[in-house]
Amino acid sequence: MAQESLRSDQFTVWVREKKTGFLRERALLWRVKHAKRMGEDPKRQIATAGHLVVVKRKDALGTLGPAILEVLFNENPLDELVTALREASTEMVREFLSDLRYLLVSESDAQISDITFFLSNASLLTAFSYRSQQKGISDDDFEALFPALSDAQ
Repeated sequence: MAQESLRSDQFTVWVREKKTGFLRERALLWRVKHAKRMGEDPKRQIATAGHLVVVKRKDALGTLGPAILEVLFNENPLDELVTALREASTEMVREFLSDLRYLLVSESDAQISDITFFLSNASLLTAFSYRSQQKGISDDDFEALFPALSDAQ
């Protein structure tokens, strides 16, 4: 589905056919990445079948909060998700992130400020991983993660 055809109150979501076996029934794995990489896991393999669904932003943020959030590859729409969350009420942000346990950022061009948003708002976060070969991230930018990580403890 072309991004231009979506309204500003919608997300395109790729839904796996099989549920992930090690998560609770209600828990979700969110992978934030460019549409051309739909269905790919972090190793760029298509592990299971799925399909695209258009979801209203309010429904996605109100009922589909992640237990695991993976931010993968370049050109991902994490900034759009963060913008939507910043526009939402504080209560909706808390509810959306209430089950978030793991935040994984891998080979991504995500902004440090977007990552710190999740670190600062996830009350149950137990694991964080950041891996990037991206050049141009300054030490000062990277060090901006440290206060958010210490607050997450």
